[in-house]
Amino acid sequence: MDQGGNVIATKVEVNGDAVVVHNFCVHCKTEGMYQITLDQWIAWQEEGRYIQDVFPDKTPDEREFMINGTHAKCFEEMFGPSELAKLAWFDRMEGKLQHD
Repeated sequence: MDQGGNVIATKVEVNGDAVVVHNFCVHCKTEGMYQITLDQWIAWQEEGRYIQDVFPDKTPDEREFMINGTHAKCFEEMFGPSELAKLAWFDRMEGKLQHD
């Protein structure tokens, strides 16, 4: 996973303890945003802590969007399904076949 300091953002707003980060998906060009705390921003961007340690409640897709601004669906359209997505699909198919 990625360490801090690598976020792609078009605008960062700090309002007290809240940080709102705006970015555009490189594929579909739509704007996305997420809100985090100032402590999380500092831990991730200034202290260089791993994103999965600072945001354990976020999904890998959400964290990837935070890092590079690409939606999961757009990433898949550009590069094909990830190995993790393929494994999840195979697991679902095996479950269906075993229950048939």
